[in-house]
Amino acid sequence: MRQIHIGVSHAGRTLTIEDADTTFRVHGGNQLLTEVPRTTTKPITLFRVVGARVCS
Repeated sequence: MRQIHIGVSHAGRTLTIEDADTTFRVHGGNQLLTEVPRTTTKPITLFRVVGARVCS
């Protein structure tokens, strides 16, 4: 499982995760927060957020 750490300063904010061919890009608004390499080309089967509140 790949874990992407963003940091506590972004807690409570809505972020966008873009899965490109070779990387994951995490955006907060119009700002690119981080870009990390993908470790596999398999499709994402589990997406879990720790310490966040899910709004519906």
